[in-house]
Amino acid sequence: MSSPRTLPFCSGGLSSAKVLVIGHDPRLRHSDTVASYALFADYFFRPVPRKASEKAKYQLAEALFSYVGILTCFHYPAYQIAVTNLCNNALPHAPKGKTVLIPQEEAADGLAEIEDILSNSNIELVFPMSLQVNHWLQQLVFLAVLRNSCKRLNQFIEASKVNLPIINLRRLAHSPWYVVIVSRHVMTETFIPFSM
Repeated sequence: MSSPRTLPFCSGGLSSAKVLVIGHDPRLRHSDTVASYALFADYFFRPVPRKASEKAKYQLAEALFSYVGILTCFHYPAYQIAVTNLCNNALPHAPKGKTVLIPQEEAADGLAEIEDILSNSNIELVFPMSLQVNHWLQQLVFLAVLRNSCKRLNQFIEASKVNLPIINLRRLAHSPWYVVIVSRHVMTETFIPFSM
């Protein structure tokens, strides 16, 4: 039986959203829990739970909205912040210190859902919440206009490609873990935030 898909969330409705936050995937790192709404964003608009596991979900949502608030100088109220994932299907757990790879097909499906959100809203800012999410958005031509004219953007795409290690000489491993070719330290120098 497959897990239910995680849904995008915006308290004021997706059509009223001004900011789009794009997470990775709906599964928690140390649990089989899959969020009903991306990054448990709906918990932020509920009373603070008493149960520890529910309170942790609330704290994740609270941290998300605080982070976006800080990045935008609290210009956008929480009800104008939409939250989704690039992959809204549960992916396998990654071992400690690893990041699960979003397969290109899943990323392409997620991009189509994101483009649908963008076409039905007035999004002004987009925040990819991980290096891999940013890579897939740019690799799959989300930023086609910039890509043709921006050397640094092309450097980022090249440097953030998935490094698939060779297990033996006969075949290339299709590792379910995301490993970049260039270190994250170098990647931060080529990161390009963008607005719509």
